Amino acid sequence: MTFSLGTALWVPCEVMPGPLPTERMVLVEGKHLSWYGFTDEANLERPIENGATRIRAHVVKVEGSQVTIKLQGSSPTTSAVSGPEEEIAADAVEG
Repeated sequence: MTFSLGTALWVPCEVMPGPLPTERMVLVEGKHLSWYGFTDEANLERPIENGATRIRAHVVKVEGSQVTIKLQGSSPTTSAVSGPEEEIAADAVEG
């Protein structure tokens, strides 16, 4: 996969109910990506309440082979995750 600024991605995740009716708590634990936070169900490939789905993300920075993606949600830490291109590609699908 070739990454460029704005490339849309789906990142596998586990979701469970959040504090609001359409909000989900999200946990991403890929081979190379780790993130947790909250998102609206509209940012999920399958808007489910519990279980496995994918969260929307976009490439926000590309520097050489280093890629930064922003997951569509909020997190107590950060909504952006960085890593080598091949690692991001191993955990995400274009879409």
